Amino acid sequence: MLTLEIALFVLGSLNIISKMVVSKGKEEENVRTREENMRKNFLSVLVMCVLVLVLTACGDDGSKGIFYEVEGGENQVYLFGSVHMGNQAMYPLDSNVEDAFDQSDVLAMELDMVNVSEFELASKINELAVFNDGRSMTDIVPKDTFLRLHEVVAPFGITQEVLNQFQPWYGTMLLSEVIAQQSNVSVEYGVETYFMEQAEDMEVIGLETVESQLSPFNLLSDESQAIYLEKSLDELDESEDELDELIRYWKEGDVEAFAQIRHEMMSDYFTDSHKEYQTAFLDGRDEKMAGEIADLLESESGNTYFVVVGSLHLAGENSIVEQLIEKGYTVEIAN
Repeated sequence: MLTLEIALFVLGSLNIISKMVVSKGKEEENVRTREENMRKNFLSVLVMCVLVLVLTACGDDGSKGIFYEVEGGENQVYLFGSVHMGNQAMYPLDSNVEDAFDQSDVLAMELDMVNVSEFELASKINELAVFNDGRSMTDIVPKDTFLRLHEVVAPFGITQEVLNQFQPWYGTMLLSEVIAQQSNVSVEYGVETYFMEQAEDMEVIGLETVESQLSPFNLLSDESQAIYLEKSLDELDESEDELDELIRYWKEGDVEAFAQIRHEMMSDYFTDSHKEYQTAFLDGRDEKMAGEIADLLESESGNTYFVVVGSLHLAGENSIVEQLIEKGYTVEIAN
């Protein structure tokens, strides 16, 4: 369900960089061009990472988002669910969110976008998304599926030759960029971008590494990847309307709606390897991030931390919120 919206929700950071992955055997000039493009697009690419949603106006107090306060440790932590891509209509945010950010000393996000290496990111994507064993996408997916995908992504300058180097799961990530274009959203108005622009005097840290974000893709079998891509193509025409619905949930701070989406996502798997992947991408990552947040709560820094992660990571069973509660902390809605 909601295959492409979920791709935007948790994996949007991979959409553009596939255009810059260096093809084997290409001329040196083309290599330099792609590397330069990658550098120029890096910040935009990274903030597109998981979840999520884009929105419309929502009341005089601004967008509520998914917002929690965590107590019970040595330090104060706020948790805010991210919209990785957005538009002007999502601002202002609720005053409680703005006040909490103003009171915070450290901004924590899934990835440290200040210090992460773009070359590390490109290397990991090349390792995972590009075939390195002599195969191509058309060895895994039917030819007509490949041609359907290319027809959709060709306007982004991706040739069939380049596209055929990618594994099918990355084709689905490219489709999420199409949804973004259709919905008139951009990383310029994403939540990470918004807070990064205000964090000039704050320390910025990351809860994860590039490898921990991308490694779950190793769990997808060829069969799972082919089905995932086919379902994404079939849902493309419906995606914009469904994205609008997700936007509304986020603006209203509807935690239960997100919890239901997470439950359906974890229940809606089509192979054993897809189930394993879904579990690693949400439950597994949330367990590790909850551990990192617990360390922040118990550190001797005396800091207040404002933590921004994809909204699906803060709702439902096995989410960061549940795992912090299981560790003995008090986690309550903050708006």
